[in-house]
Amino acid sequence: MVSDPVPAADERRHRAGPESWWGETWGFEFAAPDASLGGFVQITVYPRRNIAWFWAAIVGEGRRYVLCRDHEVTPPANPGVLEVRSVALWSHAICETPLEHWTVAMEAFAVALDDPFDAWAGERGHRVGLAFDLEWESVATSAVRTRAVEGMKRYDVPCTVNGTLQIDDESLTVEHVGWRHHAWGVLDWSPAMLSGIRANGMGARPRSEWSDGNTSATTGANASEGDWTIGPPATRRSTVADAPLLVDRPGGSPARLLRSLERVVCDEAPAPGWTEHEFSDRPPDTPRRTA
Repeated sequence: MVSDPVPAADERRHRAGPESWWGETWGFEFAAPDASLGGFVQITVYPRRNIAWFWAAIVGEGRRYVLCRDHEVTPPANPGVLEVRSVALWSHAICETPLEHWTVAMEAFAVALDDPFDAWAGERGHRVGLAFDLEWESVATSAVRTRAVEGMKRYDVPCTVNGTLQIDDESLTVEHVGWRHHAWGVLDWSPAMLSGIRANGMGARPRSEWSDGNTSATTGANASEGDWTIGPPATRRSTVADAPLLVDRPGGSPARLLRSLERVVCDEAPAPGWTEHEFSDRPPDTPRRTA
């Protein structure tokens, strides 16, 4: 992991490598400052396989898990705009100002799951409409770049997130915090390439931290003081809601990916964070129903 500035050109699409599973992915996360609500959008393009993946999800306290997952999307035709469409999906992500400002909009049908882990068992739930119109603005342009595995590059940028969110008839105003990330290379969804935890503290000294369990980096005001750390899970983190996903892998073996919205203690105040791990089964002590 290195913490070098990211060139503005890296915001754009890259020349595809020769590998079948060479891909490029753009992810956008957000969460309420008290970690009561969160969500994400992710677009992954596999040029050699002529396919794109689209994910969008909403989680929160007392809420059903809302998921839109489509792994059979036509790749974006315009290299300057990440626009994807399928039968019940439209979305675009636009880089307005490299390293500073992205907009993401979508309209789709999603599934609301009473048990979020039904996402690993057929995604059977209630059909709902889901729409975003959100903007990610960087709070630190010296983004954290990671090299999780050989042959893949990735950087993560802490952001403020603003706009509107609609779930069926429910409309929400988003004035949240979050991250966006961009990775390219051989994206095989092995455990090594998953992103660890990212957290946002937006109090008197706003800053953000990324950690893979071995190395961490903090950006923002007074980051050099070292007085904010994500800390051991047992003492400084608690899971608010889970967002499981099934992910395809080379050779046809699916992976059970688990993203979770976390509440992280920072300067004795709660802050939102996201974790990403792989599980062979539902985590122990996870309630069967969340709503």
